[in-house]
Amino acid sequence: IGFVVIGTIAYNYIEIGTMFPQSGGMSNYAQYTHGSLLGFIAAWANWVSLVTIIPIEAVSAVQYMSSWPWDWAKPMGALMKDGSISTIGLFAVYIIIAIFSL
Repeated sequence: IGFVVIGTIAYNYIEIGTMFPQSGGMSNYAQYTHGSLLGFIAAWANWVSLVTIIPIEAVSAVQYMSSWPWDWAKPMGALMKDGSISTIGLFAVYIIIAIFSL
């Protein structure tokens, strides 16, 4: 069932993307299909989701790895202290990955 739903959404994005080949992605698609107000709201929602995903991934990765039996996987309060991974350290790594992948 999930494949059908995601496939339908992806097909719509493909159709709109080939019909209007401009940069901007989901923000412009909402503006084209539903008007300026919804386009603005969609742009802000997209921005908020992109900004919040990096710290969420950092916290969840540290939470997951804190259950590992090795000492290097225990969370610490510094960027990298005694070879331990921390939330702030993973946050910095995810920021660097996000910057260089854009």
